[in-house]
Amino acid sequence: MIKFVEYKGLGYFIWDDEYDWWSCEIEIFPGQIVGLSVDPEEPEEIEESVVFELASRTLALIRASEINLRDRAAERLLETHNTSWNRDAPIDRQEFIDRMTLEDITIYANGRANLSYDDGDLFGGHAIVINIDPNGSFENVSLFG
Repeated sequence: MIKFVEYKGLGYFIWDDEYDWWSCEIEIFPGQIVGLSVDPEEPEEIEESVVFELASRTLALIRASEINLRDRAAERLLETHNTSWNRDAPIDRQEFIDRMTLEDITIYANGRANLSYDDGDLFGGHAIVINIDPNGSFENVSLFG
């Protein structure tokens, strides 16, 4: 049986049995649609409303700091791109930031989140994944895929 839930300000979610999380698509910024997954981690132990309230709070933090998160990723990965992946002239930090496109967000019950970006061909199609803490602060960045 398919399970749906609507949470104010976030939209309609569908339960994904394969991953044990709620998922939907949201407009993160005007004209930019991304996938959003909310992982209750222990769904039988945490009330849905609590998980979605936390997700709403985390999403607000992401919206307020997303450009700064991309800047931190560029700070960590720009040299790697220019010295190991780039076959053309080196790019600057702003171009690196501009080529990253947010595609998916996963928010966990502990308030942490992963933001997955299309790499804009910076790393041969590998996703750039930024991890943030419960306060929305940058923790780490890595390549995936």
